[in-house]
Amino acid sequence: MKNTRSYFARLILAGMVLFFFLVCGCSTGNSSFEEPETTTETSADADAKADAKADANAEGESQTTGEGEEPSTTPETPLPGEDETNAGSGEEADGGEADEEAEGDGGELSEAASVPGLRINELRTESSGVRVEFIEFKMLASGNLGGLRVFAASNDEAMIYEFRPVDVAEGEYVVLHLRTPEASCVDEYGRLDESGGKDSSPTGRDFWIPGSQKLLRKTDAVYVLGEDGSVLDAVMIAETSGPEWDDRLTGAAAFLFSRGAWKSTAGTAPTPADAVITASIGIGVTRSISRHETAENTHTAADWYVTGSGGATPGEQNR
Repeated sequence: MKNTRSYFARLILAGMVLFFFLVCGCSTGNSSFEEPETTTETSADADAKADAKADANAEGESQTTGEGEEPSTTPETPLPGEDETNAGSGEEADGGEADEEAEGDGGELSEAASVPGLRINELRTESSGVRVEFIEFKMLASGNLGGLRVFAASNDEAMIYEFRPVDVAEGEYVVLHLRTPEASCVDEYGRLDESGGKDSSPTGRDFWIPGSQKLLRKTDAVYVLGEDGSVLDAVMIAETSGPEWDDRLTGAAAFLFSRGAWKSTAGTAPTPADAVITASIGIGVTRSISRHETAENTHTAADWYVTGSGGATPGEQNR
């Protein structure tokens, strides 16, 4: 009997121990299972987010370059001569209207940015003391003189002057004095009355070539070139109509005739007889070679005359 009780006691104790291990094992198992499940869900979320981001980037690139297309390689800087407004796309660039308005009223380029129409209007070939040679120009339209070059073919270096940028008005007279005899002779890039000196004009625009070298002679070819090499105007003068010109004047005559800037009254290549004859000037410093201002420019000697004594009018209308 005693052995039977002892047997049942041990059986009950073994059952309790087994129950205890089962309860603890279940509790531990649940903890081990839930942690990987939580980790698995976090990785899935991260993968989903990464996939969504990659899809979004791919969609953005597709909208920018087009599916299966390479990004545009059109250069932003236009090639020489290409319209900067339309370069690369064939369409007007954004902000074009604002740029046009900045260039001038009404979206047009400022007149002061253009080359002015002009004529060589008067020349003096002689000098004495502070009274020096000059070339006068009359503006037929407003514009800017910057880059215009003046030539006198009788010199070793035919180009004698290049204008710096300065705005000029239609009807304005510009006088290029070919020496600088006085300290008061200053270039007028501002007011028209800034310059002193003999024969400076309070109403014309005066410029002075430094030094005292003789640059204009009674036999010469005077012409003005634009920055693009076009001849804006020309005149050929000769003291006599006799002997042929030297090589400088012959070359100048051929050049000006080829550009339609000087010719004979018959329309043929000019000879010394087709120049403005300057023999009557002598040594007179108050005489000048003047253009018929109101006449049509025929690019011949018929457009010109030599004034009498006291007839020079630098910076003013010709007499």
